Order: sequence, then structure tokens, then C-alpha cells
Amino acid sequence: MSANPTPWRLQWNITQPGQLEDVIAIVSKAVERGELREVTRPVVAAPQQPSIAELERSGQWPDVIDLLFEEASTGRRFRLVCETYHGSGGSWGPWEGDEDS
Repeated sequence: MSANPTPWRLQWNITQPGQLEDVIAIVSKAVERGELREVTRPVVAAPQQPSIAELERSGQWPDVIDLLFEEASTGRRFRLVCETYHGSGGSWGPWEGDEDS
């Protein structure tokens, strides 16, 4: 394992808007490079979620962000979940759940 792991492989707690912006930028770049791919989820699990690229491009966030990604080389899953309306925050990191939750 490298001394400086790829930033998107780390667990991030999101407590401020700037941290969410940073995570969105990092994840969006990883998707562009093909390191991560966005996983389409059932509407029941994550209604009306914009793509990571749309979040970065528009700078506008839904009240709740709940996006799932998969590492292209390993299939390991990562989740970005953040409540933006009340500002209670969220997280980015490895995820072991299923697509419906």
C-alpha cells in the first residue's frame, strides 16, 4: 500500500459545504479518469439524484445527496451521502450495503 493513498479511497466526514465541494471534485475526477464508476440505484433508494458530474458542474445540491460508486479495478463500493438542506452533513467512504438502502 502506498504511503499516500488515493484521496477518494479515504473515509471523509463532511461537516461544512467546502468539504462537500472537495469530495464532489475528487470523486468527479476519479469518475472522469475511469477509476470509479457511478452505480445506478433504484428510484426508491435514491430518488432524483443528479450525477456526480452534474453536481460538480452546477454547484447546486439537492436536499439530500445519496450516490453510490464502484471502484473499476476491484468492484469495491463507496457511498457519498450528505444532508444539505439543514446542514447536518454526511460522509464519503467505503460501503458494504446493498443498492436498495
